[in-house]
Parts: sequence; structure tokens; C-alpha cells
Amino acid sequence: MLTRVLLVVALVVAVAGAVAPGQLIGPPPAKPAPPPGAEPLPPPAPPAPVEDDTPPANLEFVGQIPVTPGGMALRTVIGLITGDALDDPADVFAPEFLTRFPREQIDSVLREMRAKYAGGATLLRVEPGFTMTRAVGVVRGTETGEVFQVHVRAERESGRIASLYFQPAWEDQLDAKAWGQLDEEMGKLAGVAAIAAYEVRPEGGLGFIHTREGDRALALGPAHTLFVLGTLGEQMQRAIDHHPGTSPWEEAIPVQDRLKSLPPGDLRDVPETTPVSLAELAHRMSALGDNTAANHLTDFLGKLMVERYFMGLNTADPARTLPWLGTLEYFKLKLAEDATLADRYARSDTEARWNMLLEGGEVFKAIPNQGRFISWDGPLALGTVGHFASAIDVARLLEDLARKSDRPGMTPLARALDGPGLSIDRRHWASVGFKGGAEPGILSLNWILTRDDGRRFVLAFLWNDAEDLLPEGLGYRVAGAAVRLLATHGRAAQEP
Repeated sequence: MLTRVLLVVALVVAVAGAVAPGQLIGPPPAKPAPPPGAEPLPPPAPPAPVEDDTPPANLEFVGQIPVTPGGMALRTVIGLITGDALDDPADVFAPEFLTRFPREQIDSVLREMRAKYAGGATLLRVEPGFTMTRAVGVVRGTETGEVFQVHVRAERESGRIASLYFQPAWEDQLDAKAWGQLDEEMGKLAGVAAIAAYEVRPEGGLGFIHTREGDRALALGPAHTLFVLGTLGEQMQRAIDHHPGTSPWEEAIPVQDRLKSLPPGDLRDVPETTPVSLAELAHRMSALGDNTAANHLTDFLGKLMVERYFMGLNTADPARTLPWLGTLEYFKLKLAEDATLADRYARSDTEARWNMLLEGGEVFKAIPNQGRFISWDGPLALGTVGHFASAIDVARLLEDLARKSDRPGMTPLARALDGPGLSIDRRHWASVGFKGGAEPGILSLNWILTRDDGRRFVLAFLWNDAEDLLPEGLGYRVAGAAVRLLATHGRAAQEP
């Protein structure tokens, strides 16, 4: 199954690598103090320098591939998974990558991929938004017909691969002509699938378009960081209102080892005390799925402030989520050596859970099991541990993000949602904001879509199955059909 293969590869040849044996990630912070209410943030500190990664206007291409370090690394990876020899890994992979992955581990993954795509693979396209060092290619297996994305980041100077992961993609489109037909397809999915589609009204509020199981609280998986982003957006807007002419997004906070989490994400490899701006952390967290960036922002804001924002939007079942879990705490509960820890946490009341998370508590002392992380091939504590919200809750959150991103000084909020996302036909869309997330048994796909006629929509798709892995391609197919329905929703009959 493609999902299984790519899950293993994504975790083994992951963005920054799995936890090395015996490596301590670092404990979560102590319970934060209550948030300061309506107090504005102080004026920003000097920003952290960020190297411009924008490709030049006169960029050359080899076929579809940009001649950049990231583009050439993508070309190398496609060659490796279809049979090119790997003579000396040091010629291809950066030292930071080889420090985490020995030759044997890389060869094992390549053997699995080569067996799957022995008949060859075709690059369908390079996704828009590539930079000098990053590229995402959509590839189809020649014999299997299976489609997947290759995400690669290269060192700018040497061109060697610094991070690499794969994820499923879906090119076979569901030609749904109406929402009722989409509901029929969703009814065929195992587990529970929910969707909520609304128009963002210029005068305020949401205009109902369609929901199915829209008020049912489901596990969000990695997409829970949308609520952290919403909390940050709220605080940035408050700071801008209280300090006109300043840019609070450029405030820099230091990287802390105690907040480093599991992949994906490169921030966990950045030395402690390195300053990183809030804007960069938001982009890493949402657009790049960096778990360590999410932990740093949660710590900066304070868990209680994130909880307050979350509960203000969550009408389905907010208590099941509390207290708010950082990403490392989440992994500790799901991947602990003690397989009973998650169940005991779930059965505890909120105060007891807090005590388990505080210094000296059972969750605080737990260490995620590396073997379980790499071989994570089935749902774990799916309905009991994590972050839970309904598709309607998420749609309201997306509306809040959309409106805030339009305000002066809030461009970094929009940039944070400018991730690779799924492939959609952009001819009808002036702008696309996306945040997705997946783990075994969970798929969440969420969009803010501004159409070419100026109308704006939000779409939330959530799918949970507590019993088995999800065939994620089917979820992409259904959600992609919903996006296409929104592309034509309410248009005049004579329009194409």
C-alpha cells in the first residue's frame, strides 16, 4: 500500500530525521502562568536575519525542473528511487542528514522504493512556490500508477540534500457535479468523514454552503497547529493596534533545546539560543509542518492563551482536548514505552492531566520510543488523546485567519498558510491558503480560497478511522472535488 510505504519513508528519511537511539529530546516547559489578558505585547526585539531564498527572475530550467540547488536535488532523488546507483552518500547528502541516517538505513529505504517503482517513475510537475533550496515534485509510478510528492531541501552552496520526505498525492479526480454526489462518496469512506464549506461574507460572518457530519468533534492530528497560529495572529493584531508603526512579527525568540520535538521540521537541528523571528516560526509551523516551531510558539504564547482561543471557537467538545498538548507531549503520550500511559491520561480529569504534564509527572518523564515512531503504522489513542474539533469549528477558525490576514501588518499570517498543499487547478483562484495534516488514522485538509471574482471560501475536511490506516488518496480525491465545486459555486450560468 502506497500509504504504508510513504509513511515509513517519511518517518525514516524524514525532514530532519528521527530521534537517534538514546537521544533525549528535552522536557516540556512547566505549566505556564495565566495569560496577561488584554495586555499588549512589548515592542519587538531586533529581527533574526533570514537569508533570501527567492530564485532569480532569469532562472533556467531542465525540462520542468528549475536549475537551483533544490531542483537539482529533486532530480537526484527521482533518479535514486528509480535505480541510479548511490556510490558515496557524502556526495549526495549533507553532513547533518548523514549524522542521523547511516548508509544502511538509506539503502534500506531506497530498496523499498526501487522495488515499488522498478518500472520507472515520471515527474508530472514541480509544484509552484519552489525556492533556491526547496522543491516539491509530483511523481507517478510508471507501472503502479501511484502518485506521490517528493519534498526536498538542499544546501545552498554544496547542493547536497539536507532534508527529504515523501507523501501521497492524488491525480485521479472525482467528477462531482453537486454536493449530494460528494456526500455519497464520503459515505463510502471507512470511519467518519466530515466536511464544512462556507463563503466568507464581506459584510461579516459565514454564508452556509454545505456540511456533512460538520458538528462532530474529530481528531485534528498535525492540523491542530492552526489554533496556535490563530492565537498568534490574535496577539500580533493586538500588538499592532497598541503599537502602530511597529512590526511585532519580527520579534525574535531564542531556540531552546527543551522545546525541540520530533520530525517533521528542521528547527530541531538549529543550535540553542539562535534567534528566530515569530514570522519565521509561524511559516515553519504552518507551511512546513515543523513540530519544534509549534512548540516554541505555544511556549511563547502560553498554553492557557491557546486554550482560551481554542475554546472561543470550539463548540463541539472542547474539554476532551484540555489541557493543550505541545507536540512533544503528544508524541510522548502516543509513543511512550508504557503503552498504558495514553489511556490513563485520557481517563484522568483536567487537573490530573496537568499534574502528569508538569515537571516530575509521568508524561514529563516519558521519552517517545524511536522504534514505535519509525514503525507507526496504525492509529494510536485516536479518539482519546490529542486535539479535537469539528469541521464547522475549523471553518470558523479559517474565517478568523482569513479576515486577520487582510489587515495592515498581518502579511506574515497569510504567508504562514502558503504551503505546498494539494494540487488544485489554480486558474479559478486568485489566492490559496492551505494547512493539512496526517497521521495513521487521521487526515485533515483545510483551505482558505479566494476566487478570481473576489469571492472567498473556507473548506475543512476531516477524516478519522480508529481501526485502520486511511487510504489517504481517497480523502484527497473527495476534498479536491469539493474545491472544484467551490470554483463554480454561485457563478452566473453563462460563465465557464
